[in-house]
Amino acid sequence: MPTRALQMLLGEVKAMGIPVIFVQCDAEIHEAKVVSPYRKFDTKMKGRGGTDFRPVFDYAKKVNANGVIYLTDMMGTFPEQCSMRTLWVSTEKDQTAPFGKVIYLPVEGPDTEGD
Repeated sequence: MPTRALQMLLGEVKAMGIPVIFVQCDAEIHEAKVVSPYRKFDTKMKGRGGTDFRPVFDYAKKVNANGVIYLTDMMGTFPEQCSMRTLWVSTEKDQTAPFGKVIYLPVEGPDTEGD
């Protein structure tokens, strides 16, 4: 996942003007913290690869989240079913998901993956 994609998504989330819980996960959750739209946020990614989407949805249910916005290349293990409002932000074109809505985020600029 390019760091540039994360920076772009966080910019959009900050523009919404509400705090969100930012969860970093590959096959397990590495970090979950509240991101304020009014504070600088470290975009250094933790983990990478071997994606399992299920831990994030389990966590979202546990904290009674209103929904999930998931930035991903869509390569991973999906939950069998989920009724939570979900927006998949895919860095790969023409992807589908078993639930929720999928939008494509074209990532331009230098690929800073691994930063």
